[in-house]
Amino acid sequence: MALVNRDQIFVATTGNLLQSGTTTDLGIGQLGIFSVPSYQAQTLPQFPAVRSIQIVQGTSDEPLNVGTFQGNSSDKTPVIEARKITGLKTKKADKAQNGIVYMGFNGENGETLTLAPGETKKFWVRLSGTAINYLKGGTGDYHVQEFTVHSDCVDACSDACGAQLPCTTVSDLVIKTIAETKFLGAIPFNKYVKTTPITECTTPSGFVTTTVDVWQVTVADLGDQKALGLVQSQYPGVKVTRESRVGVYSTYQIIQDAQPTALSTATTVIPNCSDCPSGATSVDAAFAYTATKSGIQVASAASGATGYVANSGIVLENSGGQTVIQFYSTEDTLATIAASIPTFVVAYIGEVQALCEVPGDDFPWTDVGDCEIASTTFTIILSAPECGGTLLTDLQAIYGSGVSLVDNNTDSCTAKYALTVTSDESCVDCGDQKFTFTAPAPFNGVSWVQADGDVTGEDCLCGVKFESAYVSRKRAACYFDNVPYVTEPIFIEVSQYPFDQLDYAELCENSWAISVTQSAKYNAGSGNFIADFEKLSKYYFNKPWYSDAAARDVLGYEFNTEFDQYYDQIVLEFDVEQPKGYASSTRERSYEWSIYVPTGQGTELVNALNAFVTSAGNVVAPVSL
Repeated sequence: MALVNRDQIFVATTGNLLQSGTTTDLGIGQLGIFSVPSYQAQTLPQFPAVRSIQIVQGTSDEPLNVGTFQGNSSDKTPVIEARKITGLKTKKADKAQNGIVYMGFNGENGETLTLAPGETKKFWVRLSGTAINYLKGGTGDYHVQEFTVHSDCVDACSDACGAQLPCTTVSDLVIKTIAETKFLGAIPFNKYVKTTPITECTTPSGFVTTTVDVWQVTVADLGDQKALGLVQSQYPGVKVTRESRVGVYSTYQIIQDAQPTALSTATTVIPNCSDCPSGATSVDAAFAYTATKSGIQVASAASGATGYVANSGIVLENSGGQTVIQFYSTEDTLATIAASIPTFVVAYIGEVQALCEVPGDDFPWTDVGDCEIASTTFTIILSAPECGGTLLTDLQAIYGSGVSLVDNNTDSCTAKYALTVTSDESCVDCGDQKFTFTAPAPFNGVSWVQADGDVTGEDCLCGVKFESAYVSRKRAACYFDNVPYVTEPIFIEVSQYPFDQLDYAELCENSWAISVTQSAKYNAGSGNFIADFEKLSKYYFNKPWYSDAAARDVLGYEFNTEFDQYYDQIVLEFDVEQPKGYASSTRERSYEWSIYVPTGQGTELVNALNAFVTSAGNVVAPVSL
């Protein structure tokens, strides 16, 4: 039986194979397939012209590890003979997702939630997964919660036979019951399960609805709260959200009729940026510092530092009578930096990967679709500053020009004002959703009142959408060992009956429909996980992991893996005959070599391996991504 090596991997920084040349032509992190013994790059190696190959990855010029004789060389697989390839497999990256279950109407099924006055309904929710096991102190991997929904009784003298509550009332009762429930002592249940009412009516609600456009813009930025705040500051009174973050790009969204004015960005320096956006300037090596000084300072106050990278300064903290500024420099000596800005207290943070200086520009918003929102009117009655006078100007200064004067009562010396407010929902998920509104903030302690109350349509179908939470923690090289990456979806089940028993008499009772539209699942191909495999694999290439960040910096230890990236996996299985005299009872060693390529970029590698395998008449079937 052959010995098996399973820990070796390559994490490619790009899916572009080396097209020609030798191993010395490889870029850092780039893969190439080379014929043996000529070591010429191959894109579609063909047997028998090419009988053996090696897959090689370009590396940086690294300092020699103490006690070793290994100099600067590329990382390589063993020599792979075409006839000794035993397997070829692929696995596409897949993002984690939460579970989604509907009770009653799910947007398509024609079901609804029914409840008669004075009737009681029960349902059960089971949550499972590692996160639940943690909450229970390791005593069990699931928790079952029983819920009871009860409506008030009707007057005994009334004729309520066959009467049913409006289904919107029932969905509200379900959500209210869940919101008031705590489990395992004092944990709010809705912290782990989000519930949303879903409504569709034959006669729409009495709210005025409007179809508005959805606008998005994508820019390269730091992707933090400050970056979001800079966008929001350009659109006062408008809700701006960050919809996604991919690599160095953030996508922001605004929902309104007219196209927003172009987003203006300042020049931004993005750290740890392996591939700079188009038009950006790359700084190959940089070092991070903090500069602390008393008083209120601007981000550029430390720009006099030696090697200062333009526009890289950001204010980290401004408190206690002092300001802390982070910046980047091409200078690696702390003493030199400190001497160049003597009025600051300077501290060294560490080396960062390549910086990208993204120039400021104006970016237009793009119409990506439309959605339906509702509007309602809120009113407020205030005492006039003088009888017959108004506070309209004051209100408009706070709430915007939409505030109007609807009544000025000189008898009571009060005035009534109105303001139109749009619904909280950005877009309707299905049908005529039950719209909700957030009242404007009170004015001098007086609250705004919704004028038309809760308006609901007629002949409605109602349901409740259950969404389970999942945990996905960030990871970084500086605290790689201290905070392991965890991604844990919470699995959710909803039932009209207890999970541990089934009373057949209850099956005849009227029940609410349960439908599962999305199952919770773990992610696949997350860089946060793959970094652990890369760390183990580097030992094979005599690049041991050091828990001390300073040691890693001195030895030039860097991950190819980007933690926030997703990777497709290609697994090549092959046997290698051991040299004569090898101290083992077996003559062959089997390898399972995994190659991780940024998702969607593995076509060239897959095509090359397929060509090599099929040309040799190998029994291994070709694969795809």
